Amino acid sequence: MSLDTKELTKHIKNPRIREMVDGLIKHHAGVKTFSKKTSSTGKYHPDVSNVPDRGIYNHTMLVVYAAQRLIYFYQQKGLLKGDMDSCIISACILHDMWKYETMNGTIAPYSTKDHGLVGYNSIRKWEVPKDLKAARDVIAEMVRFHMSAWCSPVSEKKLANENKDLGVLIVQLADMIASCKELINFGKEA
Repeated sequence: MSLDTKELTKHIKNPRIREMVDGLIKHHAGVKTFSKKTSSTGKYHPDVSNVPDRGIYNHTMLVVYAAQRLIYFYQQKGLLKGDMDSCIISACILHDMWKYETMNGTIAPYSTKDHGLVGYNSIRKWEVPKDLKAARDVIAEMVRFHMSAWCSPVSEKKLANENKDLGVLIVQLADMIASCKELINFGKEA
């Protein structure tokens, strides 16, 4: 099954940030990554996120949709300005792209708890034009801490608790909402 990552990145409003994220996905062979299951055990994600050939893709779409609702809420309160919405959506798209990678660059047969840090390091190494470096670095921070609220390595938990950034919080909440089996499967017959 062919996955079109443009379906994901079309939700990024800023065209330059969208182009940057498209380039990062292509560079990192993201299409292959998006075709994997979201969870190697199936324990933490609804069935829709664990189908063969598009698990991470489906989960990522759910995260993006949840983030869009949260972004709208915080924009109405005047708390998100500039390109922060594009950075948040970008982080939501990229947050699990390194799900099966280890810190030494090998591919694991299971999802790794430090994939946020692996993603952060990969994004920060990505060469971008000078005027996009700040956006790249904000996106990297959001990816780094996207799951730190519940299952990151201990070394990351302290840093995450010190990071009070609203963008990080939105990415964490969107990921948690999209991972909630009870919400995603509500109304379905058992």
